[in-house]
Amino acid sequence: MEKIGFWLLIVSLFTSGAIFADQTIKELEKKLQEVSGREKIDVLNKLSYAYSNKSPGKVLEYGKRALQLSQKIGDKNGEATALRNIGIGYAISGKAEDSLKCARESLEIFKKLGNKRETANSTGVIGTIYLKTGSYDKALEYLLETLKIKKQLGDKNDKNISGTLGNIGSVYSRLGNYEKALEYQLKALRIREEFGDKQGIAAAINNIGSIYARLYNYDRSLGYYKRSLVIKKEIGDKIGIAHTLENIGVVYNDLGHYEKALEYHLESLEKREEIGDIINFFSPYLNIGNTYRGLNNYKKALEYYTKALKIGEDINDPDMISGASINIGSMYLKMRVYNKALTSLQKGIKLAKEINKKETIKEAYFNLSELFAAKGDFKNALEYFKLYSQAKDEILNEKKSKQIAEMQSRYEALKKDKEIEILKKDKEIQKVNLSRQRNARNVSILVSILLLYIFFQFFRKYRYLFSFWKKKNYISHYRLLDKISSGGMGDIYMARDIQGKPRVAACAIKILKEEYYKDENYRKRFKNEAAIIDQLQHPNIVKVMERGEFEGNLYIAMEFLEGTTLSGLIEKGTEIELKTALIIMIQIADAVVEIHKRGIIHRDLKPENIMVVQTGDNPFFVKVLDFGLARTQNLSRLTRSGMIMGTIFYVSPEQLSGSKVLPAGDIYSLGVIYYQLLTGEKPFDGDTAFHIARQILKKEPVAIEKYQPGIPQGLSILIKKMMAKKPRQRPAVKEVYKALKDIDQSL
Repeated sequence: MEKIGFWLLIVSLFTSGAIFADQTIKELEKKLQEVSGREKIDVLNKLSYAYSNKSPGKVLEYGKRALQLSQKIGDKNGEATALRNIGIGYAISGKAEDSLKCARESLEIFKKLGNKRETANSTGVIGTIYLKTGSYDKALEYLLETLKIKKQLGDKNDKNISGTLGNIGSVYSRLGNYEKALEYQLKALRIREEFGDKQGIAAAINNIGSIYARLYNYDRSLGYYKRSLVIKKEIGDKIGIAHTLENIGVVYNDLGHYEKALEYHLESLEKREEIGDIINFFSPYLNIGNTYRGLNNYKKALEYYTKALKIGEDINDPDMISGASINIGSMYLKMRVYNKALTSLQKGIKLAKEINKKETIKEAYFNLSELFAAKGDFKNALEYFKLYSQAKDEILNEKKSKQIAEMQSRYEALKKDKEIEILKKDKEIQKVNLSRQRNARNVSILVSILLLYIFFQFFRKYRYLFSFWKKKNYISHYRLLDKISSGGMGDIYMARDIQGKPRVAACAIKILKEEYYKDENYRKRFKNEAAIIDQLQHPNIVKVMERGEFEGNLYIAMEFLEGTTLSGLIEKGTEIELKTALIIMIQIADAVVEIHKRGIIHRDLKPENIMVVQTGDNPFFVKVLDFGLARTQNLSRLTRSGMIMGTIFYVSPEQLSGSKVLPAGDIYSLGVIYYQLLTGEKPFDGDTAFHIARQILKKEPVAIEKYQPGIPQGLSILIKKMMAKKPRQRPAVKEVYKALKDIDQSL
């Protein structure tokens, strides 16, 4: 749903809900024959804009005629409007560079004319073009500027501002900030309801449905889509009807209800055939192809992918051509027509490289790896799988580097605020000290005592640390004792706080490895782990006491846990009772509820990162550890090329295929852990990471009942859902926690 039919979304953004019926267009075309001069320019521009939700070719035709006539008679206002319309036409046609050039020229002319309202409209068009090209930060910058200008013009609660609010909501949705997206879409909806703008209401409701679809809340998503559909049918908005039918079809497709999805997609295609614009067919053809693919009807899927390809070739859109070619190649691969599959995949990847479409390139590499593996050419299969992994990591790093910088900036700002607060407190102390200086004798006695105390403490500390230095077994005020473990980024020691009370209290210290002292990537990752774990306060999550830097090295001081890892418990080979397993599973789920509530994704949940300790009467108390790979919406880890996050047995299918990492990835990892806890076996195993990855992507695990015949059916179904291939089909962690509690109580 992210890519298919996206040009229709852009049209709706440009037109801001305006409907130009065929009758209106006919009236304008008739009027065009009767007018001249500036009036003719105005009609040409209106026609150009009217065709923006029907035909990009007509948009460009009338826009260029308006531009030529405007320049001929010196009508700057008409020239700027024509340039903006031409920019819209180029944007719909996929020519982003040309569209931005025209839109910027339009903006400069309106600025010189001092026309603020049209300046705001041109700024908004530039924002939507950036949205189409995936430059979401730039899109947000221009759309917020548009909103600012419109508010200055007194449009704060005017119908004119609702389109901009909706566009900003769409940008936030693309950025993954769904809370902000809903906020702006609801603002737009309230204004449109106030003015009775039915098409605007339908558009806003449709957009809200899309947000809930991205949040995997399919019931609410379908509810909003169907409300939008009712309104669009009332007002006769054929394009809107087709678009919403398609959205509903995509949701049913994601839910695996392919017959239902096909019904809506075919109805959407029928509506678009009534409209008669060839570009409208690309999106339903591709979606129908995807649905037939889900039904394993590869011949039908190939038929519709081929139709989509022809649309792309007719309008010479390399993005459409490359995407359709990759899909065609994958169908030939399923049908074992390897020569045709190779030709289509090579064609798709060539075009994708020309336009730098990295997601398409990544998908092509994966299909080529599958193709050569099917032909028995494992050398080439491995080479393309490596290219696929590199492309996946490159995309991941590009998406997250900005978020890392933003979180680091926020952290530094917070640190600065705390320093200012400390300085303020210091000034207050100085005032108190100045007032005490009136009594010189008392002050001198106090200072003398204080100096003696400081000297004594310093001397004792210095002597203790000096002996540590010779042995190289201290960091800051912690004495390092036994080495507990060593990970990829840091070593963990049992330690004692020499300044703590009581002194004998043990703690665990995680220290960045010496070889990474000067590696900025590893230093940032280590700081990011500390920043994330600092936010979490939960009995089933390891507690951090302090984090800091000592002589250039970074460390995190945590509570010391005496027990065994869940991995060690499983590997003992002793069958774990169902009641005990549920106690452990509920605690892990409770911890992950807290993690997800804070907007954090752990991304490395596995038995090795879960400690089982004795606490009071509970011999199976759980502690979740190691947040080295965790990330928030504004903070993510840096990766190196070829690196796969987490341990391969617990990595979700979407992480392997390079899709966006979501909380559902943690749910998959939890499902694997629960499966292993109950059966003593991993759901997928193999000799190499490549073989394991193929199973995770393609195969279903052996049913738990074959290992544990007496397991409750509800628990088996729950774990199966948690390990679903598609993230949208997995339950949220709150649902998992509640289901486990219910099962536990029923026992």
